[in-house]
Amino acid sequence: MPTHRILALLLVGFAILSTVVSLLQPTTTPEVTPGIPVLGRGPRLLVVSLEGAIRSGDPALSGAGVVRRRLSAAAKNPDVKGVLLTINSPGGTVAASQEVYRAIQSLHRAGKPVVVSMGDVAASGGYYAASGADVIYANPGTLTGSIGVIISGFNGEELLKNLGIQSQTIKTGPFKDILSFTRPLTPAERELLQGLVDDSLDQFIRDIVQGRQQQPVGDFRAVLSETTLQQRQALSYERVKALADGRILTGRQAQGVGLVDVLGGYEAALQGLRLLVGDEEEKLPVSGDQPGLNRLLDWLQVGGAESAAWVRWLFSNPT
Repeated sequence: MPTHRILALLLVGFAILSTVVSLLQPTTTPEVTPGIPVLGRGPRLLVVSLEGAIRSGDPALSGAGVVRRRLSAAAKNPDVKGVLLTINSPGGTVAASQEVYRAIQSLHRAGKPVVVSMGDVAASGGYYAASGADVIYANPGTLTGSIGVIISGFNGEELLKNLGIQSQTIKTGPFKDILSFTRPLTPAERELLQGLVDDSLDQFIRDIVQGRQQQPVGDFRAVLSETTLQQRQALSYERVKALADGRILTGRQAQGVGLVDVLGGYEAALQGLRLLVGDEEEKLPVSGDQPGLNRLLDWLQVGGAESAAWVRWLFSNPT
């Protein structure tokens, strides 16, 4: 049997197993050690990890497509009381970053707090996604910011001439071969592309302002100081635009300009989420923060739609 079919059958088996476990679990919150994932029903906190380049359709467990579906499923799941989203990403495409941002906002509208914990890097599209959260934690040395949009290409016209190679292009319009490797940009093409990145940046800035100025969900005054709240409100369009020149900031610098709320790592962010949901006594179990089988089963259970997507992907991509 081909490898991809074996993997698909294993995933189906995991899904069936998680369903059986769910039916056997009691509906009340079990006594568990905090931080250990709990399958089945009952109130819980959910941890979701966004890692690597942010692009649509990424089938990886920590890819943008799966993360978006998990967040959207959590917004509709009454058992999920809050989400901790860990981000370790240098950025990605505008559209995929927007989708993660909107999935976070769906949790906000559902009254469920979302706390972001930034890892080594959460820059560009990584920060775009994070800006939709209720509270952002970063380590002092986290690399973040890099607010901006870029399109790049190469002009190999002289190289092709030296090699005696001539390009032949038949196109339906003057912009159809824009950024062609065989020639430089025309003034009209440069103007068009500049308008494209400027419009994308405008969307980026407006979403940051909306996310940072919104009132956080839950008991946010237990987590955020009055100074931090005022700093968030001061992040106007003009203020963010002044920062949107592509500069990279450390977590400490980002906190100084209002892009980050609290300096701290994963444990501090998890504790902040507990305060937001009113779980100071740490009774709510945490689901999804452990690798291996437990994490996979939780992923299949909480965001069941992507399990079917993975099966389809495996069958359509033979190995």
